[in-house]
Parts: sequence; structure tokens; C-alpha cells
Amino acid sequence: MNSKNLVIAGVLGASLVAHPTVAQSQEIDRELYQLCTQFPLNSRCANFNIPIPLDARQGEGAVCGFNNGKKRQSGKCKIVTTEQGFTLYIEEGKELDFLDNKRGTAVVNLPLERVFAMNYRQWNRIHRFELGFLIQSEPERANRTNFVEILSHEKLAKSLTNQLKMPPISPEMLSMAKVRGETTESALDPSTLVKQLSEKKECVRCNLQGANLSSADLKGINLEGANLAGANLQGAKLEGAYLVGANLDKANLTEANLKGVNLALGSMQEAVLQNADLSAANLQGASLLRANLQGAKLSAPTMLQNADLSNANLKNANFEGAMLAFANLEGADLQGADLGDTSVKLSGIPGNYSRGEMALDAFGTALSILTGNLGGIAAFNSRERPVKFDTNLQGANLKNANLTGVDLEDASLVDANLSGANLTNAKLEGTDLTGANLCGATMPNGSRGNQGC
Repeated sequence: MNSKNLVIAGVLGASLVAHPTVAQSQEIDRELYQLCTQFPLNSRCANFNIPIPLDARQGEGAVCGFNNGKKRQSGKCKIVTTEQGFTLYIEEGKELDFLDNKRGTAVVNLPLERVFAMNYRQWNRIHRFELGFLIQSEPERANRTNFVEILSHEKLAKSLTNQLKMPPISPEMLSMAKVRGETTESALDPSTLVKQLSEKKECVRCNLQGANLSSADLKGINLEGANLAGANLQGAKLEGAYLVGANLDKANLTEANLKGVNLALGSMQEAVLQNADLSAANLQGASLLRANLQGAKLSAPTMLQNADLSNANLKNANFEGAMLAFANLEGADLQGADLGDTSVKLSGIPGNYSRGEMALDAFGTALSILTGNLGGIAAFNSRERPVKFDTNLQGANLKNANLTGVDLEDASLVDANLSGANLTNAKLEGTDLTGANLCGATMPNGSRGNQGC
């Protein structure tokens, strides 16, 4: 069997056809390996997947991690970019004596047409990409989405950035893939339900509509596509949870811990998120129409690209350094909100964001080995060295938004629509308003804006 058809079993799960992993070759001796390398059509090699070490693969070196809400795996990898997408070679399994104590590699082919979320951040000299993509699955309750994280050097980052200019998959595409579950009656009583969620940490596309989960410990739980409309999650602990495509319309998430949660393309229309902590959360493409986020924390590296925050209550919310490019904030109330710049230490970011501090430590060494850049170790391992983030509102729609007293220091509002917005007493020191539409906006000094009229 051609090793190029391999996927990472247990990490991508049922994403494609699950083939035997390299780890299953532990009991294969050197003689069989050499035989199958030279004569792959030999009958003894019919079910033998030839393990190939990373240094024998083509591509640029990086560190890759996968997260589908069930299992996380990260390691050294190489990436090849093509017009159709990416091929990732990632180390897996144990060191093999017949490979001179090297690990084999699995292969993941990632076509661009299956990518629905793309995020990019730079940590000093280290570049971080996160790609969400659709996967194929047979079991009814198996994941249908996955995320791959790529930590790279500058050369590979340029190649990936050029490749990722294609538009992401629309929410309609996710609906067609049936990521979100259909509403059905739950057969479990509330106490049994809470116990099952706490123990199994998984309930993919299940119906939890109206469930009482206040103060529940649901850290790291996989709730992809689940129906949580109207649920009571006040004070719930959801740090690092996987809620891609979940329905949380009108749910109560007051003071909930949502650090590092993945809610890409989720729906939280009219949800109550007062004083909730969403730092480092992924809300790309999420719908927060008329949601109450008063006093919520959404500071860097929170991602809100293409999110719908129209008519939302964002009073006194903290958006320092957040990514809000192309978000819709039309009619939103941002009075007293903080959208200025901020500095973040790697050690202060929720572990799920970059697979924990152990992975962060290993990355500097791994990247240096792959690129020959020994300076990379010091650049990455200085986790106490702060990284400065400017709030990104490029192309955002802030038409008629209330920005009274908002701190926008050093924020990017390039090509943003601020027509009719109220910027009374707003702080605009260092704010980039290139191409912004300020027609009819009330400026900090009380004058009427005419830029873009």
C-alpha cells in the first residue's frame, strides 16, 4: 500500500480511510523493512506500510499539531504547498531501530476547498497558522471538522500566506456537511446528562437544548455541532472546549470560562455572555447577533474574523489586540470598550492555544534543527518576552456603532466602515484610518467626519 495514502489515525480519526499507522510497525524487523523498501510488490509486503523518516521527505520544516476536540497531537513536520493545497508529513509513533532510531511519518493531504477557517499570528520571529478543515466521517457521532496548527519560520510563512488568499468555505458549506446537529429530544435526565458530559468529555451533534449546565466542569469537552440553544451555562468551565458549529442561541454564559474555546462558525445569537472570559478563543465566522457581551474579555489572541456582532452589547468589553478583520459590528454598542493594543506573554496564554507549554518549549529546538537556525531557540523559548498585538479591525463594518470613549490606540481601521458611528471622546492615537469611511461620524472632538463621503 502506498504510504502517501496514510492519515494520522486517532488524530484525524475517520477523516479519510484509516490505514495502519507507523506505530504498528514496531514489531517489524529490519530485514522485512529492507525487503519491502527494495521489493514493495513482494507478497510479504502486502500489508506493510513502509515507514519513511522526516528527513527523507520533501518540504519546509515546521511543527504541526492537530486538534479535533478528542485528541491532540503535535510534532515535527514538513510541508509542501501546491496549487490545490498542502501536503503535511508529520512524525508519529516511537523511534524505530531499523530507521536508526528515527520516527516514521504520516501523510495528510489538505485540499484548499475543504478549508473553512484560516488564522495567522506572529510571535516575535515565530509564525503561527491555524487551519480549520472539513473531514469525511462515517460514524454518526464522529467529528466532521478538524484543525491543524502550524508553527513555522518566515520563509514558510510567506509561502503559506500566499497560498491562503482563497476565500474560506461558507457556513452554507458547513451546513451541507451536516456539522451542526438537528434538534431531537434528549433521552437523558439532567443529572445523568451532566455526569455523562463530565466523564466522557464528548457529545458530538447531540441535543442539549435548554439543559442546565450551570457551573459544570466541561474543560476540553468535544461538543462539535451540538444544540445548546437556551442552555444554562452560567459560570460553566469550558476552557479549551471544541464547539465548532455549535448552536448556543439565547444560551446563558454569564461569567463562563471560555478561554481558548473553539467556536468557529458557531451561533450565539442573543446569547448572554456578560463578564465571560473568551481570551484566546476562536470565534471566526461566528454569529453573535444581538448578543450581550458587556464586560466580556476578548483580548489577544482572540480571533473574530468575519464574525457577526451586529447590534451586540459590547459595553466595557475588552478587545485589546483582538483580530476583528471584516467583522460586522453595525449598530453595536461599544461604549467604554477597550480596543487598544496590548502585550501578551506566551506563558499567559491558555495552554490549548498552542498545545501546552511543553510543545512550546520543544518547538524552538525542533524548528532550529529543521532550519539550522539556532537563534530560533532563544526567540521562541523566551515565553516571558511579551508580544505586542494591535487590534485589527481592517475592513470591519462599524456603521452607526456607538464608540463613545472607546480606546482605539494603535488599532488598524484600514478600509473600515465608520459611517454614522459615534466616536465621542474616543482615543485615536496611532490609529490607522487609511481608506476608512468616516462620513457622518461624530469625531472625538464633536465634529462631523467627511472622509469617504
